[in-house]
Amino acid sequence: MKHHTKGAVKVRSYGDGQYSIYTNDTGYEEKELSQQEDIANATLIAEAFNVANETGLSPVELMEQNRELLTALKKLYNAIDSSVELTPELLRECGKLINKTKENLTQTL
Repeated sequence: MKHHTKGAVKVRSYGDGQYSIYTNDTGYEEKELSQQEDIANATLIAEAFNVANETGLSPVELMEQNRELLTALKKLYNAIDSSVELTPELLRECGKLINKTKENLTQTL
C-alpha cells in the first residue's frame, strides 16, 4: 500500500448529497492524482469495507484490538524472557484479551 495518498483523510459534505474525501484541507477535486494513486486509494477503500464486513470491526477498532493484543503478548514475552513468574493475574489479563478477540471473530464468521 505504498502508492495511496498520504495523510489523514476526512469526508467533506457539500449539503446536496455530494461528498468528497480530502487530506490536509485540500480536496481531491482540487488536486490531480496519478492513475496509480487513484487505483491505490480505491483499493484501500474497498479493502477497508471488506475487512469491516468480515470482522464486524472498523479499522480503528481493529487497530485498538491489535494494540491490546500486542500489549498482552509483550507482557507474556517479558515475563518469560526475564524468568518472572507468570502470575494468575497476568495470565487472566492476557486470556481476557485473547478471548475478546476470539469472540469478535466468531461473531462475524
